[in-house]
Amino acid sequence: MLTNRQKDFSLPKSITYLNGAYMSPLLKSVEKVGAEALLKTHKNFEPNLPN
Repeated sequence: MLTNRQKDFSLPKSITYLNGAYMSPLLKSVEKVGAEALLKTHKNFEPNLPN
């Protein structure tokens, strides 16, 4: 049986998501990891030189 996991997603309470065929909402934990990964790549042009 499916349980209500609305609190795990960043969807407004007024939205009911029904179509999971293409892209479904991401878990908040997945959003966090993805955002952290993007932030790491935006400074990839800075050299990492030893002091």
